[in-house]
Amino acid sequence: MPHYETWLALHYANVMAQDHVTYYESIPLDEFQSRLQELQKEKAKVEVERLDQLKASRMKEIALKRQTELEEIFSHAHSEIDSEAAQEKIMALIDSRNVDPSELLADMDNQKIKAKEEALSRKKILDKVEKWMF
Repeated sequence: MPHYETWLALHYANVMAQDHVTYYESIPLDEFQSRLQELQKEKAKVEVERLDQLKASRMKEIALKRQTELEEIFSHAHSEIDSEAAQEKIMALIDSRNVDPSELLADMDNQKIKAKEEALSRKKILDKVEKWMF
């Protein structure tokens, strides 16, 4: 019976891990199961890392898009912004993984709101100056 259990475990491992399992024929079933769990944990860690990298990449895309929108608002308001420094700061924050992505995007949205308010205020001032001049 132990031989059959080992064969069954090997068969299961070959189905689950494909070619990664090769030399487990002569080990006890409990040791085999332990190694199989380690293999599955390692695969999970690799997948988590891949997903983290994908998430960071996507966050960079979204953050750069929002930064571009913010720069356009400042441009229309005739305000200057150091876009290169802002983008570098955003990339550094995302790469450090010390910032919650939702907080970063919320902060950028707040900056856009403030920039729009400032642009509107500047426009009102310019309109008043224009009325006084003519």
